[in-house]
This record gives sequence, structure tokens and C-alpha cells, in this order.
Amino acid sequence: AGEASSNFTVLRAFRVFRILKLIRSWKSLQATLKTLWKTLVDLSSFLVILCVFVLIFALVGMQLFGGNYCEIDPKPRTHFDTFNQALVTVMQVITHEDWPLVAFDTMYTTSRYALIYFIIVLVLGDFIVVNSLIAILLSNFDNRKELLDEELTKGRSYGTSKSKGEMPKTEAVARAK
Repeated sequence: AGEASSNFTVLRAFRVFRILKLIRSWKSLQATLKTLWKTLVDLSSFLVILCVFVLIFALVGMQLFGGNYCEIDPKPRTHFDTFNQALVTVMQVITHEDWPLVAFDTMYTTSRYALIYFIIVLVLGDFIVVNSLIAILLSNFDNRKELLDEELTKGRSYGTSKSKGEMPKTEAVARAK
């Protein structure tokens, strides 16, 4: 008896696919999903730039500071001794996740001029690379707002459509804002 009920439970999981039917009939949701897809396509070029940036600064960090962390006991988790850890360390600095500790450990093992490397990574990584990500996201969603405004003006001039499952244009724009 338990096995038969579990088979029906699996079939109930297919109820999730009802959302696909909703997507087909809800035009503003379609516009949002198209905007998300366009954003993901635009982010592919951003990810290439980010990977190149992290790779370059990881290699520079390994060249400048690699092999110097043996003086600290215990050895810190973020260091430039191995390639994998150098990549993680650069990402940690870009995201501002406890980057002063990494900078102080590096300055302790090398010299105080190591801070110049971290300032360059922070300025270029945060203010240029990460802000370009925000610019891509904002521009795509700003374009979506303009499209919804155009639909609103078309809806006022041609009347609102009353097809099955479609909200009037004025409601769709009001809900989007």
C-alpha cells in the first residue's frame, strides 16, 4: 500500500510544471524572463573579463608574495603560495571579505609596500569590474521599464486587450512599478 501511494506522490510533483502554463499566458512575466535571459547573455562577457582580471592578479600575487607565508604559524588559509589559493585570495580581496587580514599577513611576511598591490586590486576590482556588473544589470532592467511604458502608451491608443489570462496594460505597468 505504501509503494502505490509513493508513485502518486511522484506524479504530484509534476504539478510544478503548471507554472509553464502560467508563463505562456502572463505577458509581463514573459517580459521579465526575457530581460533575465538577456542579462545572463550580457553577463557572459563580464565573466570573461572578471576571470582574466582574477587570473592576472593571482599570477602577479604569486610572483610577488608566493612562498613567503611559511613564517606565519599556523599558515593562513588565504595566501599566494599555490595557484588555487591565489585565485581564492584575489576573489576575497575583490569582494572585501576580510581583506585587511590578508593584506596585513602579506605585509608581515614581505614588506609594507605590499599594501600597494592590495590597493590596486581593490580599486580596479571593486570600482571598475564589480561596478560594471551593476551597470549591466541596471541597464537591462531599465530597458524593461521603457518597454513596459511603450506597451502602456500602445494600450491607451489602441484600447486594452482582453485575451485569456492577460492583464490590462495599465495593471501590468502599475504592478511593475
